[in-house]
Amino acid sequence: MAIFPGSSCKNTSNQWKHLELHHKEIWEELKGKKQPPKKRRREDDNSNNLLDNDSGRIEDDADAVPSTSDSAAADAGPSATTSASAAPESERSSSQSSFNSTYSEPGSAPYPTGGAHMQAIIRALALFIVRGMQPLSLVDDEHFRAFFKAIDPRITLPCRSTLTKTILPDLYAEAKAKMLVELSQTDNIALTTDCWTSLSMVGYITVTAHFINDKVKMISRVLTTRIVEESHTSENLAEILKAIFAEFKIPLTKIVAVVTDNAANIVKTIKDILKLKHVPCFAHTLSLAVKAAIHDDPQFSALIEKCRNIVTYFHSSSHATTKLNMCCGDLKTQVDEALLLCRRADLMLTEWEWECLSGALLLLYPCQFLTADLSSSTYPSVSKVLPAAKLFKDKLEAVISTNHHDALIVMSSNLRINIGERLMEYRLNVVHLIATYLDPRYKTEYLVKDLPRVGASCAEEHIAYQMRILSSSTANENAPVMPILTTEEDIRSAHNSFVDEINASRQGQGHNSSANAIIVLADYKKRPLQHWDEDPLKFWRMAKKDSVLLPLFPIATKYLCVPATSVPSEELFSAAGDLIREARSRLSPDNVDMLLFLYKNA
Repeated sequence: MAIFPGSSCKNTSNQWKHLELHHKEIWEELKGKKQPPKKRRREDDNSNNLLDNDSGRIEDDADAVPSTSDSAAADAGPSATTSASAAPESERSSSQSSFNSTYSEPGSAPYPTGGAHMQAIIRALALFIVRGMQPLSLVDDEHFRAFFKAIDPRITLPCRSTLTKTILPDLYAEAKAKMLVELSQTDNIALTTDCWTSLSMVGYITVTAHFINDKVKMISRVLTTRIVEESHTSENLAEILKAIFAEFKIPLTKIVAVVTDNAANIVKTIKDILKLKHVPCFAHTLSLAVKAAIHDDPQFSALIEKCRNIVTYFHSSSHATTKLNMCCGDLKTQVDEALLLCRRADLMLTEWEWECLSGALLLLYPCQFLTADLSSSTYPSVSKVLPAAKLFKDKLEAVISTNHHDALIVMSSNLRINIGERLMEYRLNVVHLIATYLDPRYKTEYLVKDLPRVGASCAEEHIAYQMRILSSSTANENAPVMPILTTEEDIRSAHNSFVDEINASRQGQGHNSSANAIIVLADYKKRPLQHWDEDPLKFWRMAKKDSVLLPLFPIATKYLCVPATSVPSEELFSAAGDLIREARSRLSPDNVDMLLFLYKNA
């Protein structure tokens, strides 16, 4: 859309220059309408950053396009006015949009490959691909290239080979270097790990790391997804894990615990070969308990099988699914009407069966809630296991004591027994005991009390022992030296030192470590309990500034970083399923590791 007669140029900068040189009268008339460059806010939401955040910035829009109104075109001459009015509105809008996006800067030469602007574009493209699980061949797609060409023809997209062999590896190396710094700066790390098999029948092992940083916030990272070429024996898994620990410079002394499922091979790997503390996955244990409870109840098992047949029927028949969608009402009404329309009354459930299912739904709802609540890796969760188990068992006892269906009472009883047996290991696990004790929401309320070396007593013994270890390194340095009383100043100094020592002892920071532990723990237990949804790390952020509770701070952050489940590893499997589809089953293991690493960490 030209603004002066006879011109087909769409570059407004050149048009303004042309007016100034060859049409002085028009230039004098229009120059007041030329808009200066504007300040624009770049909404940089840190989308191109790895593992950290930067704030947005304001940039000069030196390429702002001057306003070219229809009146300006009319003043430029009759031919321009005729041309503008003759063009359809949609065509003019399209032309203006193309003009604004394609020619935001003078000239049309490609951006320099090594220039900052082009590097930023390529980085954003790489992150778009890994975060959205896009195929690497996207950059070679002709339509995708045409799309970028329409946006800005000066952008030169990389080919797939460059993306795979240069751009993504550089991004991976940058993120990994930052992660190594993070890991080196923390004293305690908890891990989760699990194995899985891809569509191409290739075995992998995933390892994730969890720790509390210096800002007292939970941090979760995916370390690696490594191919397992040998059989999944305990010895082979141990060698692979040792290699991963060495690669990420994680000494065994830093590892607080490793969370896995209950498979015998991985449990033996962690406990017997690597000699690390093992924490069984709570979600896996709860699932096994529910399945066992249903299996032990023949009446309810038969009902579940009947429900499974109904679902299979609707999934296998488009006619039945259509009828189901046509029916209105609640689920019971919809299913019953659809089965009647399809003449499958043999699949219909009785009123008793519907009531039994409704009761089971209420009975098992806590399992769904607890699995979701304890599977998060963004806040402490291991401390919730023992309280959650006790609250769930109390609910089951309430169901048994009321008038419910026989099938529900049997299942409730079976579930209570299974949970009690399967969670016995949790009640004896030091990690669970200490984490629960040092969570200001629970403390000793859900731990066994008044029994030596069990429950709360066991937790207090281990906490006191670790307090002595932490204080022993500085005890000799901080031991007071009694001055020789030769002057008035020596007398004052002796008194001040004596008072400081008394005050420190009363705050649990004296030279008697046993007395210190008693004082600190007694003060901690006197603090009010918090609600379920409160963040325990907020309490410990404040305790970091509290002289009395300070000795407990490093112990609390050590154990509260442990996840309650191995879901952080397992949830990567679904992402891997999107990545290693049938059409992409030939991805190399190294590329799988790199893409999943960037997907979760970038």
